[in-house]
Amino acid sequence: MKNSEIPIEKTGNEMEAAFESEVNRAVLNTVLDGIITITPDGTVIKFNPAAEKIFGYESSEVIGRNVRILMPEPYRSEHDTYINNYLRTGREKIIGIGREVKGQRKDGSEFPLDLAVTEMRVDGRRMFTGILRDITENKKVEAALKESEAKFRTLSEDALIGIYLIQDMRFEYVNPELAQMLKYTVDELTGMKDMLECVHPDQQAIARQGMESILKGQHPGLGYHGMWLQKDGAPIEVEGKAAFTLYRGRPAIIGTALDISERRFLERQRTDFLAMITHDFKSPLTTILANAELISMIKAGADVETAGMADAILRSGERLRRLVEDFLVHSRLDSEGLAPEFAVVNVRDALKGVISDFRNLAARKALSLEAEFAPGIPALYLDARLIQRAVSNLLQNAINYTPGGGRIRLKAEMTFQDGRDFMVISVSDTGSGIPLAEQSKIFQKYYRTSRGSRSAGTGLGLAIVKAVTEAHRGWVELESVEGKGSTFRLVIPEDLKANQAP
Repeated sequence: MKNSEIPIEKTGNEMEAAFESEVNRAVLNTVLDGIITITPDGTVIKFNPAAEKIFGYESSEVIGRNVRILMPEPYRSEHDTYINNYLRTGREKIIGIGREVKGQRKDGSEFPLDLAVTEMRVDGRRMFTGILRDITENKKVEAALKESEAKFRTLSEDALIGIYLIQDMRFEYVNPELAQMLKYTVDELTGMKDMLECVHPDQQAIARQGMESILKGQHPGLGYHGMWLQKDGAPIEVEGKAAFTLYRGRPAIIGTALDISERRFLERQRTDFLAMITHDFKSPLTTILANAELISMIKAGADVETAGMADAILRSGERLRRLVEDFLVHSRLDSEGLAPEFAVVNVRDALKGVISDFRNLAARKALSLEAEFAPGIPALYLDARLIQRAVSNLLQNAINYTPGGGRIRLKAEMTFQDGRDFMVISVSDTGSGIPLAEQSKIFQKYYRTSRGSRSAGTGLGLAIVKAVTEAHRGWVELESVEGKGSTFRLVIPEDLKANQAP
């Protein structure tokens, strides 16, 4: 065998060098960052695939050319100066220091780059390698965040409501309105170790629980109403909303706070005044109605004009009584919300009393007024006066909007839904019905339908019906066809007592 044919085994050092070279080649070709190696005069000798993707050049188009082709002005003109200064003085202005620069793609477009330059020696020759990353998307995100933050600060700084950002139970941000509301400076609030210092001690536990539930993702956001403390310890009534957000990549809470102390005081004053006026108005009204009813009873011997006057007094008096009763219920609804006074109630007897109040009124319009009580209706745990008020409002509307000769029907029955028993009280009529476009609005306070011109009302009747039913943990259902009539159903749970504290 000739010597030339004898295989020559590589030494250990040679194998290690070959392996290292292969690894370096693999890294250079697969790394996501662009890697460019140049000689001291700026000639490109290495241009990896990631650099090709970043700049849009093939490596063959760049290798052997000056690296300046990858730079826009003024970097292009200044590049050789940077390298020459370093080679002459040894002072590192760019070597070993990461910085943001501008790059220029093959198509001429400019873009931002993060660049880090290192010096190395290969076979005694000086070379420079740049590791670079296209940060175009990063800059877009950064700009969007800055714009968003600027908008947020502009809006929050001028807002007439307190705005805050909480992280780790500390205020990370508060706007001037919140600081003024609590009589602190902004720095004092953001310097607190625990924002619960601003919450009344009796409510700190529930406030902490609510915030923890938001941070754990149990609630995306919560409305709240409670007592906070000003710097001098004075309590104020606050309502607002708090929601989950991310701040610096970590869970946080962003929220609003509005001091409603003065508003609630004025509401109570107004409600108390309304209650006083309507209560004082009710006494003489009762006397007027009683005498009008007496005149009506003896009007058979009176002349036609006197009899008509008695009827007019009676009708107007009844209308005023209904207005007064609506305002009395409204005063309760508008102050603290309806708080039913629960007791065991015989539903049949309670509703029969309501029916009897309307028989004469229905008869005057030649309306048929019927009542149907299904067998087996148990005594229920209700506020009888509120239920009677709600049913009265429905019957009054039915009479108002049903033409003479029509039919009105009150029905009470039990039904079974979703594993629970419910009492259903329905009032049906053959009247004008409610336009479909208005059916979603009629339970709003003061809203009056297009039929409203036919009857002088407050616009509170159906709002009270809804509030009364919801105060009993139930709901209202409506079926109505314009020109054919309407049916309202009050659906109230039979097991209310088990779910409602006396």
